[in-house]
Amino acid sequence: MITIMKHQIREGLRDARFVFLAALILLAFLVNGLIFSIQYDAEIQTWHAAVAENTRLWQPTAGNLQDLSNYEQSMVKPPSPLSFVVGGQEEKIPNGVTVNAFRYMDPKTVSRDNKIMPVVYPLDWAFIIGSLMTLLAVFLSYDTICGEKRDGTLSLLLSNPVSRLGIFIGKYLGLVLVLISTLLAGVVLNLTVLTLGSGWSASAVLAEALVFVVVFAALQLSLTLLLGMTVSSIAKQPAVSLVVLLVLWVGMVVVIPGLAWILSEQTIKVPSSFELGREMDAAEEAIWESKGEKAQSLLGDLFSENYRLWAEGWVEVIAIRQVIRDDAEATQIRQAETMHAIASISPTGLFENSLRKLCGTGVVGFRSFYRTARRYQQQLHDFIVQRDKLDNNPENPHLVHTQGNRCVRGIYSTEPVEFSTVPRWHNMFRAGELPSDLPYPFIEFLVLI
Repeated sequence: MITIMKHQIREGLRDARFVFLAALILLAFLVNGLIFSIQYDAEIQTWHAAVAENTRLWQPTAGNLQDLSNYEQSMVKPPSPLSFVVGGQEEKIPNGVTVNAFRYMDPKTVSRDNKIMPVVYPLDWAFIIGSLMTLLAVFLSYDTICGEKRDGTLSLLLSNPVSRLGIFIGKYLGLVLVLISTLLAGVVLNLTVLTLGSGWSASAVLAEALVFVVVFAALQLSLTLLLGMTVSSIAKQPAVSLVVLLVLWVGMVVVIPGLAWILSEQTIKVPSSFELGREMDAAEEAIWESKGEKAQSLLGDLFSENYRLWAEGWVEVIAIRQVIRDDAEATQIRQAETMHAIASISPTGLFENSLRKLCGTGVVGFRSFYRTARRYQQQLHDFIVQRDKLDNNPENPHLVHTQGNRCVRGIYSTEPVEFSTVPRWHNMFRAGELPSDLPYPFIEFLVLI
């Protein structure tokens, strides 16, 4: 069996199809490294510029707690250090949220400086491995058995003291080594370009994630190769085997992921902006009706009942609007997750979905960012409430709420704040690191075996 394995390695490396596709794959890894090294530096600079701009605009409001709490900050998601592995179409996903001490508003897209090759299909590892390398596995395996039958060399092999299973395993292991060697060569080339060409560096966490990526890729390629050799052992002619495998490859790489979006869109309906606005308006109207006319008539001093009801009403309005907005975001995320779940019927779809979870890109990264925005808003709100309690001004009713820039002056503390003590959203991120709440989808991927 060892002899068969060595022979298969030599034959695989000399195969013209392998030489062409392997060169194309290595070129793709090289281009990926070059593009990402430029993009990542640009995105990191953009993120640091957003942090600096937020500080510049927000710091002057520290002279008044009420102004500080109502200032609407642009909270920006730091770029993922592993988006070169799987982009997850992040260019189409919001990367910013407007936040103040009382609410976090609709996600938005903060301008990205990198506009490199915007019309080119994303050349990430998920595409290189899931499409190009699986295609290489198909071309290496489609005639491994039936080709031997056609040439009459299978009978010659069987005349030696080796079983059919031994021949199959020997050829399989030989081709697995060829594929994994190509993968490792591409990975080393890619990471070398990244490390030398940009400010990107692999921390212990990133290195661990990349090890999992390579393991997932090896499993994906091994399974594709196993499928190819199984079809080759059943088919009578190499041409038939190739056609069957190409049809299966197109189904796994193109058809199933394409149908997944259509099915998820039909299964889970995302409310439109008009529907959300109408739902929010109806909920707000119900709240003010429950408070009565007194809550909408600002008469008397700040300690009067109508001011208290008015402030309570705004707290409830902001809360119900946030719930409606959160539900809408959760529906959008659920639709995307349903799409990925359906696409995971295909081994290629499962591979890419696993990489998204591992690398924190795409909808996985957005969900983590949105949760962070919620935590930050609550942290900032708690800070404002505590600072307001420290104000012993007897003319202040301490009705902490927001009505934006129209909030009544003096309804809660207007004392100055030491800006260095204020929670800052960028302190909840570590640029160049992965979010801390990402799952390791190793068990999920092993369902393929």
